[in-house]
Amino acid sequence: MVSLHSPLHGRRLPLAYDRSVRRVDKDGHLFVDKCTLSSAIVSQYYGWEIPDGESLGFTRDRLYRLYRDADALRTAAPSLNGKPILMDHTAITAQTHPHQKVVGAVGSDVRFENPNLVGSLSFWAPEAIEAIQSGRMRSVSAGYRYRAVKAAGSHNGERYDGIMTSIHFNHLALVEAPRVPDAVIGDALPSLDIKKMADSLQNLISERMSFLKNPSGASPDDFNQAWLAKLDEALTGEQQDGTGAMDGRRMSGTGWRSGPEKLSGVLAPLSRIKVLG
Repeated sequence: MVSLHSPLHGRRLPLAYDRSVRRVDKDGHLFVDKCTLSSAIVSQYYGWEIPDGESLGFTRDRLYRLYRDADALRTAAPSLNGKPILMDHTAITAQTHPHQKVVGAVGSDVRFENPNLVGSLSFWAPEAIEAIQSGRMRSVSAGYRYRAVKAAGSHNGERYDGIMTSIHFNHLALVEAPRVPDAVIGDALPSLDIKKMADSLQNLISERMSFLKNPSGASPDDFNQAWLAKLDEALTGEQQDGTGAMDGRRMSGTGWRSGPEKLSGVLAPLSRIKVLG
């Protein structure tokens, strides 16, 4: 008997400083540049979940610890390329294709980076994209065939009762809770309209240069307060109120500048702008 199982293992991904591992294109499709798809670790399974479990001597209702062999994952990596992503686990073939459940696809770059199997993902269906972006469903889980070998041992200090070999991937599923709790799709950074930001900063620079040439009777303090509020809005996308008040993060010096009267550590070319007063 060959059965399908779903122990996808992932880890929270570190974010790049200047971009997210997620991106949304002009058509609204969601792309994930890199995600852990499986791992060579030890996981728990009931005897009835293990293919040919009874004939191998596994008791149906007892929990066993199986090691997902690293060499088996490395060999299986190409079988996950291009596989469909489903909204839940369903064994899938070309003859029994559940069109209504297919919400995306695995990329063609699946590879083994010890101890993880990693690759890119794309999501097309609005229900899947909404579930990921809202945080309601942020994990993925692999469905695959494998052959179990009953053999006691340990991996990285964890005891196991058997080994998974001859792995062949069938699909990837979007789930709320995989076997490993931290199997999550990489967090997204805030979405910023770069062109809009660039235009806003250019306008602000022109406004400051004009004021430097002709103060027009306004006090430097008043100009600084109003101008810095607009700069906050341009850099963060957060609109400031008419009073120019700053939130606690910026006032405490933990944001992009140290306070309402000074610019400190602002990215060029803003770091070269003279602040009046």
